[in-house]
Amino acid sequence: MDMYKRNKEGEVFHDNPMYGREFVRKETREISIYGLDGADLFQVTGSSRKSIPVRIIGGPGPDEINDESSVNGGRKHTIVYDTESTVLNLGSEAQNNISDDPGVNVYDRQSFKYNTYFPVPLIFYSSDDGLVGSFGLNWTRQGFRKEEFKSKHDFYLRAGTVGNVQIGMQNRWRTIMGGWDVGFDADYGHYYPYYNYFGLGIRRLRIRSYLMKITTEST
Repeated sequence: MDMYKRNKEGEVFHDNPMYGREFVRKETREISIYGLDGADLFQVTGSSRKSIPVRIIGGPGPDEINDESSVNGGRKHTIVYDTESTVLNLGSEAQNNISDDPGVNVYDRQSFKYNTYFPVPLIFYSSDDGLVGSFGLNWTRQGFRKEEFKSKHDFYLRAGTVGNVQIGMQNRWRTIMGGWDVGFDADYGHYYPYYNYFGLGIRRLRIRSYLMKITTEST
């Protein structure tokens, strides 16, 4: 990837690059390029059997985006975000996300989050279940402009001294179908026979007590 300065007349100074780097596919999952402000020109070229997905976020200003790249397979590797005033020359490799919403160009330098993986060990004891040991694994994947996370997955294995063994998993994907999340849970094994249940709530009854005074008169 190379970046060059461009003056108001549209002249590009190729002899003096502002930035240049070669990205390795095994080390880079995706590249996001923000034009920010000004009249920017994005030019995507080249052909490859496999490639790194490239996101182009134009930014305010009269931008121009040209895509002449080609990558084998059905997945599109050039994802374009900008307003409707942008000049587009997109090939079959580009995914067009042009919108009349100015928020499509918002740049948030703190939006990037790393994927996380961490174990979830647990040991507990109860008179009904005995001594129980559980080990789980949680991993969360982040995605471009996905609120909180892109997908979250939990896996656990639980066993107790009374002979019960359980294995299960929980999965959730954010905003897969429009604004809806998609997920499912699965459990298998010998379920624990006793569970603590405290009811749906506590209903308090107020009882009023009355003192009745009875008097008798003798005649």
